[in-house]
Amino acid sequence: MKAIISLILLHLTMGAALPAAPPMKIRVAMDSFPPMSSKEGGFDLDLIESLAELYNWDTQILWTENVEACLQAVRNGEAELAISGISITEEREKLNDFTHPYFDSGIYAMLLRNNSLFDRKGLLAAWPTLRNALIALLIILLFFAHLIWLMERTGEEVGGFASTYLRGVGQGIWWTLVTSSTVGYGDIVPKKLRGRILAGGIIIVGITWFGLFISAMTSTFATLTDESRIVELSDFAGKSVATKNGSTSETHLKALTGVKVLTFSGIDQAYQALLDGKVEAVVFDAPALMAIARNDKRVIVANRFFDEQKYGIALPTQSPHREKLNQGLLALKKNGRYNEIYAKWFE
Repeated sequence: MKAIISLILLHLTMGAALPAAPPMKIRVAMDSFPPMSSKEGGFDLDLIESLAELYNWDTQILWTENVEACLQAVRNGEAELAISGISITEEREKLNDFTHPYFDSGIYAMLLRNNSLFDRKGLLAAWPTLRNALIALLIILLFFAHLIWLMERTGEEVGGFASTYLRGVGQGIWWTLVTSSTVGYGDIVPKKLRGRILAGGIIIVGITWFGLFISAMTSTFATLTDESRIVELSDFAGKSVATKNGSTSETHLKALTGVKVLTFSGIDQAYQALLDGKVEAVVFDAPALMAIARNDKRVIVANRFFDEQKYGIALPTQSPHREKLNQGLLALKKNGRYNEIYAKWFE
């Protein structure tokens, strides 16, 4: 028994004396893409550092000029993985493996802020709502004008409805309008009980209709601000648009007819081109554009994206790290670390 205990103690002592396994060196290719990644920090940097802590990795950041250079570095063996807001696409998956998506994004447009609501496209967009509202108002006025005239046509000159059709219905339209809007000038008033009951009904209908009308028009005109001046990629036809070279945004824009696409090595340069009036919009991934718009009230990000994007960590094909990274991402989401990083950079 003593011999067994001695052997166990010896084994534990020898195990404790052995040096800890050195951290595995992992080279990570990155592109400057604030707020996802930059030399000053970013969401992806914090995420990869958290994964490195989880697996005892010693990460070395390899900065490249764009996303395609990141992917090329992984394929050439210069880096074990790449993370920099890299959208998972069919074409890219032919050359690189990707982890499960870890971030949902989309391609958006950034425009110069313009307070004018009455551009041509905006008026065309508002017209159907305005037209329907006016038609509804006309039907209401004609219906109740005829009804009140049939009830109240006394022929009295003061405060009453004329007995003739055109004059009487015309008075009915005026009376219905001022009654439904609860203005009530009192120049024409119903004298009979049934007319007064009808007046009460018109007031209720009028309040309801005007409420719905104001709500509909407020909603419609709210969409006429800069946030929705460009709502589809086809709206860029005939315009100059800036983006970052090597991005999925560039691919989408160059597939369009009649769009002048200016590419820049960094999204900050594309943003400056917008401020300088050289382009009419910047099209790129949402996180970068929203970060700029939060700090500069001269620009605004459109409220509709053009293409859904999912970011993944890029790897060489058949990489042994893929499954480990997938498990690590799930672990970070489960223990709350992912939410902490997200809140730091986007809330």
